[in-house]
Amino acid sequence: GYQLTNPDGANADAPGDAAGTIVYFAPGFETEAAAVAAVIGAADSVVPQPLPTTPPGPIASASGVVVIGTDGDGTNDVAERNVISGNDYGLVFFGAHSNRIAGNYIGTDRTGTAARGNQDGIYFDSSSIRNLIGTDSSNDLFNGNERNVISGNNDRGIILQGLNRVSGNYIGTDASGFFAVPNQFGLQVTEVGGLVGSDGNGVRDDEERNVISGNTIAAVVVRNPGT
Repeated sequence: GYQLTNPDGANADAPGDAAGTIVYFAPGFETEAAAVAAVIGAADSVVPQPLPTTPPGPIASASGVVVIGTDGDGTNDVAERNVISGNDYGLVFFGAHSNRIAGNYIGTDRTGTAARGNQDGIYFDSSSIRNLIGTDSSNDLFNGNERNVISGNNDRGIILQGLNRVSGNYIGTDASGFFAVPNQFGLQVTEVGGLVGSDGNGVRDDEERNVISGNTIAAVVVRNPGT
C-alpha cells in the first residue's frame, strides 16, 4: 500500500517528519494554485510508504490501499494532516479503488477555520469503488482523528458516485464543528450504492456520523432517478 502525507513522503510517525500542511503527490501536482491537487487512478503508484496494517472491512483489497492523510493509529495523527486548498479540484478519483482520505482539511486554511476553497473538494467518477472518506470505524479511540474537514469550497464539497463511503466528516463547518465555513453544496450524490454516515453495525456508529451544516445553498443534493 501507499501513504501520502507530507511533501517529503514521510508519514510523521518518526522523529523529524514534517507536518503535512502542503500535499505533493506526484510531479506536477501540488495544492497551491494547481488545477488539481491529485488525480488518483487505478494504476497510480505514488510515493511508496508501506502501511503497518491493512485497514479492515470493505475498503481492503489485494492491491493494497492509498492513504491520503492519517493512518489513524494514534501516533502523530494530527501531524499527518494535509491541507488541500486553492485548486480547481482538490482530489479527483478515476477508476480508483480501496483508498482512504482521512484527517485532512480540504478547502480551508491550515487552522481549519477560514475558507481557502477549491472549486470542488473531492470528485469520484462512477468507476471508483470502495473508497473511504473519513473514519474506518475501527473499535479504537482514534476515529475522530480520521475526520476530514471539507469546507470553504466554491461549489461542492464532495461529488459522490460509485460504491464509496463518506463517514465521520465535517462538511461545511470549521474544524470545531461549531462554526460555518460553507461550501455552496455540501454533498452531491448522483448514483445508488454509496454509503453516507453509519453502517449501523453497532461499532462506533456515533463516530461515523457526518455533520453537514452551514452550506449556503444545500447540505445534500441527490440527482438522477433511483439514487
